[in-house]
Amino acid sequence: MHISAGWLWLLGGVLGALRNATAKRYYKSDFNGEFLSTEEDRKTEVPMTPMKRWAIVAACVVIALVGIWLIQRDGNWNPFQSAGNVIFVR
Repeated sequence: MHISAGWLWLLGGVLGALRNATAKRYYKSDFNGEFLSTEEDRKTEVPMTPMKRWAIVAACVVIALVGIWLIQRDGNWNPFQSAGNVIFVR
């Protein structure tokens, strides 16, 4: 099974938008890789203004739209069907 890159962009954008739109608090460990964070980073809250939050959500929506565009361009609307060889450079 081959899944085109568009499906990954779409899934990442949608999940990112949902996670950021529903998050009640942000912690330092959210912005670092888990292997870099300490116990203190997991408990330290980061102030997040509504403008920053919705800017992050808007960026995730743009990522999802890029995914939709890639899916449309490749004509791969069924993610469970074999897409064959995906050409990244045309």
